[in-house]
Amino acid sequence: MSPEAVRNLIRKGELPAIRVGKQYRIPQKVLDWYLAQAELPEAMGFGMWSKGPVDSLSYINSVREEDQQSPQEFLDELSREEEE
Repeated sequence: MSPEAVRNLIRKGELPAIRVGKQYRIPQKVLDWYLAQAELPEAMGFGMWSKGPVDSLSYINSVREEDQQSPQEFLDELSREEEE
């Protein structure tokens, strides 16, 4: 995990930390708890790529069929996410 990713987790309040000067300190118990809660990459969907080649067109079409948003709804949601 990159230092920037850790800082983002701290800023979002997902990873409790103590600020000492310009540094953050994360107690070992907090770090152990956070890592125990983390999902494996396979559980988040990243494992699908290790199972072998994926026909990208078939995959995109299957995702598209599951998505019920109109293009305008997608763009509206994307702009809301950027504002946050």
